[in-house]
Order: sequence, then structure tokens, then C-alpha cells
Amino acid sequence: MAFVAGRSMSAVKIDTVDLKAFVSNVSFSQNADTVDVSAFNDANRDYIKGLQGATFTLSGFFTPTAATGSDAVLKTAVDKSSVAFELSFGTTAPIITYSGTCIVTSYDGPEASVDGAMSFSASFLVTGAVTRTVS
Repeated sequence: MAFVAGRSMSAVKIDTVDLKAFVSNVSFSQNADTVDVSAFNDANRDYIKGLQGATFTLSGFFTPTAATGSDAVLKTAVDKSSVAFELSFGTTAPIITYSGTCIVTSYDGPEASVDGAMSFSASFLVTGAVTRTVS
């Protein structure tokens, strides 16, 4: 069984800009709603699958100076109605990539502590379908 180190991200793109040099944590989650279809005479609840969705979060190092740094890219993305995203997990085959369109639901930065680097965190809600490719 092959395991992959968490540091093996080949792309973390928001609005076509790769932020992997500034990102230290990525979390991607897909989910599906459930619809209760229980009838009055049922002894147990019955469900069917509803709509699917996805969310993801990024956190990492706040970079205020670079035009393609975390602050410039994420602040611009907050101001747009939606942006493209691409998250590629792995640096050697197989590389699993999730892509699509998302809305930035929160951007928190800069965050500072006396004994650490300035950081940011951001949350995203995927709108529409998620494309998953393996290469």
C-alpha cells in the first residue's frame, strides 16, 4: 500500500493563480443532502439522496507584497461572484485533481502571533459540479 506525504500538493489554484508556495493546509470535503421520504405507516425512517455539494478550506502564510501572493489573490477572489479552483493532491502518479467553480465564503488574514509567521485562512463553497481527474 502506497502512502503519500501531506506536503505533496502539485497545485492549489484559485482564479488560475497557484498559491501552493503560500498554503500549508488544504481540506476538501464532498457531501450529499438526504431527503426524508418516510410515510405515516413506516416503522423506520427512509431516505433518498438529494443534491451533492463540496467545500474546502485553505490556510497558510500571509503575503502582503506579492501581486500573486495569498492576500492579493484571495482579496480579489472575495470581491468576485465566483472563481475557478484546482486542487491537485500528489506530485507523482497518481495525482488526484479536483476542479470547478467556487465562492469565497470567508477570508481571514492577516492573523499574527508573537512567536509565529503571519497567516491566513479561507473557506470556499463549490458551486456546480466538481470534476475529479486522476493522472
